[in-house]
Amino acid sequence: MHKKMVLVDFENVPNLDLSAVKDGFKVLILVGRDQNKVPISLVKEAQKHGNKIEWIQISGKGKNALDFFIAYFLGQFVERKEGKEYIIISRDTGFDSLIDHLNEQNVQVRRMISMQELGDKGGQSSCRENIIVRVVESLKKVPSSKRPKKKKSLMGFLRGLMSNDADECFIEQIAEELFAKKLLYEEENQIKYSFK
Repeated sequence: MHKKMVLVDFENVPNLDLSAVKDGFKVLILVGRDQNKVPISLVKEAQKHGNKIEWIQISGKGKNALDFFIAYFLGQFVERKEGKEYIIISRDTGFDSLIDHLNEQNVQVRRMISMQELGDKGGQSSCRENIIVRVVESLKKVPSSKRPKKKKSLMGFLRGLMSNDADECFIEQIAEELFAKKLLYEEENQIKYSFK
């Protein structure tokens, strides 16, 4: 039995950091039917983990198709008691009612918005915390109707705040941390803000 069964919504969280995958993990990365491009660096990183990581390209297409496949596989794992804990990696809050129901049935299920939350990395550096505070303060100054609604526009906003030497990976990590801290969340493919 695996300690943690992790189901990744690759359409929703395509930038994966697999360094948090440890012994006792089984990770299913679910890929949309039309998702034909996976970064070679991610493939190489996945190969290092051998059979702990499995890629599944779904056959269905349509709104929330991948979400239904995740729910299907989660149900199979729970039924077969294949894990002690089940984790969905997705920004999609639509999973939360299913997760609440399973938790009421004494099944340990959580949703995380990034693989980084799996790691035992302890606290974030004060530098990174200062950047998060700065980003939130800047977003608060923007009228709520004009804040970024899509990830592409959020990334552009963050690029505008960062110094020229900030690389794309670091900016992506800041975006992930905003979601991890639940300052932002995604609902119906739109970014929402938990602050005013």
